[in-house]
Amino acid sequence: KYDKMDSHNTYIAKTFAGLEPLLVQELKDLGAQNIQLLTRAVMFEGDLALLYRANLCLRTALRIVQPLLVSENIRTADELYDFARTINWLRCFETERTFSVHSVAERSDEFNNTMMVSLKVKDAIADQFRQYKGERPSVDKDNPDLRIDVHLHRQRCTISIDTSGDALYKRGYRQGGHPAPANETLAAALVKFSGWTKEQVLLDPFCGSGTILTEAALIASQTPPNLHRRRFGFQMLRNYDAALFESIKQELSAQIISGEDLDLMIIGNDIAPASIRESRANAAAAEMDEHLRLSIADFFEREPPRTPGILITNLPYGERLSSGEDIASLYKRIGDRLKQTYKGWTAYLLSGNPEAFKRIGLKSSQKYHLYNGAIACTFAKFELY
Repeated sequence: KYDKMDSHNTYIAKTFAGLEPLLVQELKDLGAQNIQLLTRAVMFEGDLALLYRANLCLRTALRIVQPLLVSENIRTADELYDFARTINWLRCFETERTFSVHSVAERSDEFNNTMMVSLKVKDAIADQFRQYKGERPSVDKDNPDLRIDVHLHRQRCTISIDTSGDALYKRGYRQGGHPAPANETLAAALVKFSGWTKEQVLLDPFCGSGTILTEAALIASQTPPNLHRRRFGFQMLRNYDAALFESIKQELSAQIISGEDLDLMIIGNDIAPASIRESRANAAAAEMDEHLRLSIADFFEREPPRTPGILITNLPYGERLSSGEDIASLYKRIGDRLKQTYKGWTAYLLSGNPEAFKRIGLKSSQKYHLYNGAIACTFAKFELY
């Protein structure tokens, strides 16, 4: 199996906990086969064209790996080394490529840390190249051409190649600076969970770095989130088909809905001028700035748009705000404002502060349990009749 890297293959798309159903639907839409739901991941099958398309198009995936070999019986470091040596690494990549090994391993008497697991697999790869080629590829921990993933749980070991390279949420448009943004994958998921369509008004009244709004514009314009990425892991593999990849990129580019054909009402407000500046810079870097209407505004003073729509926002989680206001009282004021001023709207609020969230004072009609990085969050739907 691992010696036929250019045929129909099995892949695993990794994601955050709670986003698996969205990822399943995205893969179905792309034409993936034999889709199987896992924990924080989805397994699927497809050819090289599907792999390239998935890396370019998936909005809710973090990375896509290709399992090369699985063993149910790895008990010692020597067995791990021998297992890794059975993979034909020379068929995977050239000696000139750099690589790194990343491991997730359950601690045991034999494997007391993940570094030891990574080291054994690294040695197996280097020794195989040295034996058959007389030289070995270099290790680059910071910016490798190829990333090898090792997952060792009890005695079950899976060795995979990361086809994405950098994590897929790194779209390349975020300029940085905002202290607590929802990352791009989570932001896209929030828009998808809301069911927002391009005909509806979308408002983020605490827009911060504008990630939710930028991801919404990318979705509405059918722009693949990683269309302009400079490098993917699969481009470093020996079976990389540059002509196929270029044709897929051209096909996807042709499907993008341009500005004059897309009349969006995506509105972002924030009381902080620095946040609006950052939102504008991020949207411009994503080439989505023409679709966003951004302005400095106080949620408690600015009237909502006349046409009710969808409100999505990532609320602050901290106990104290820079203004000195207690977060529980802020949440109560937000809930009151929504009740009084946003009749006919549907609000989706994300928060990692469960105690403060209770002070919103509205009954949610739906809840999702998600993660913003390591922070457990609730994403709740409020229908404001």
